[in-house]
Amino acid sequence: MNSLERCMCAMQHKKPDRVPVAPESASVAMRHAGMDYIEYVKKGENIFCAQLDSQRYFGYDGIFTDTDTACMAEAIGSEIVYSRDKAPVVCEPLLKRLEDVKNLKKPNPLKDGRLKEWVKSIGLLAERVGKSVFIIGGADQGPVSLAAELRGAENFMMDLALEEEPELIHELLDFCSECIIDFSKAQKDVGAHVISFGDAYCSPDVISPKMYEKYGLPYQQKVAMELKKDGIPVSLHICGNTTNIIDKMLLSGAECFELDYKIHFSDVYKKTRNKVCILGNVDPKVIASETSQLVLEKCRELIEAVKPDSSFILSSGCNIPHDAPEENIFAMVEAAKMYGNYA
Repeated sequence: MNSLERCMCAMQHKKPDRVPVAPESASVAMRHAGMDYIEYVKKGENIFCAQLDSQRYFGYDGIFTDTDTACMAEAIGSEIVYSRDKAPVVCEPLLKRLEDVKNLKKPNPLKDGRLKEWVKSIGLLAERVGKSVFIIGGADQGPVSLAAELRGAENFMMDLALEEEPELIHELLDFCSECIIDFSKAQKDVGAHVISFGDAYCSPDVISPKMYEKYGLPYQQKVAMELKKDGIPVSLHICGNTTNIIDKMLLSGAECFELDYKIHFSDVYKKTRNKVCILGNVDPKVIASETSQLVLEKCRELIEAVKPDSSFILSSGCNIPHDAPEENIFAMVEAAKMYGNYA
């Protein structure tokens, strides 16, 4: 069984030969290739080379193709700050007022900004290893998080709290959803096997569960529903401890949850068991700074919490820092082989 088959079995709630492993390792891949952030995020060929070399070197089953969380906002018109040692960030809100949403235009993911480079990297990966390795496309941000990028996080949180212009909030979220759908379809068309998006601003650490249900969930559902029509599986990540919104997340339409390291895994798994595929959730700080033996042990604990069920892909609970020791990435791959056999 190859890596793609292994991961697809987990996504479809079938038993592979062993637990698949797909660490969120874009930063590690960049460092392994000797690139800085500017070199990595601006050229599709560089993303492709870094990701392919890293997957072959460490031997994991799935490739997260993400670059940063400012790519879509930049393509829409936001001003971005680049640096060699940090991921690009939006430097100031594009929308000074909510009513400015009426002036926004959807970007073309095949032509505009760095979206085309992201799509290009996935196409190159699909040509080279698309029949053997699981390729996880990235829609950059979820609807609420993209809206926060465009409006400015503090401004948008205040918009949600005051609810003085709810129709404009919904118009912005609808626009963001459409951008995500277009970008996701472009990635699927060139060979991505699943589309992942993160909606960090839906976290209970940021907004209330009621606010998530009102403004976050409906637009996650819209994205998932539209992509499902085109046969595109969706993986959803919400940062923080999502234990108290996990029941609502199950209504999102996502086929996979990328669980943050802050949740208590066994408690959440009881609620999601055999309903969605779970991807996670080793603490990135453990992977970055602890011993390979401890990483091995943490991976074993997760695998034992899930087995004999098979809807599980071993991963990190968020993006792994670029300076994580190589032996700790190898330890994750080794743990899946040592403890994840279903035979």
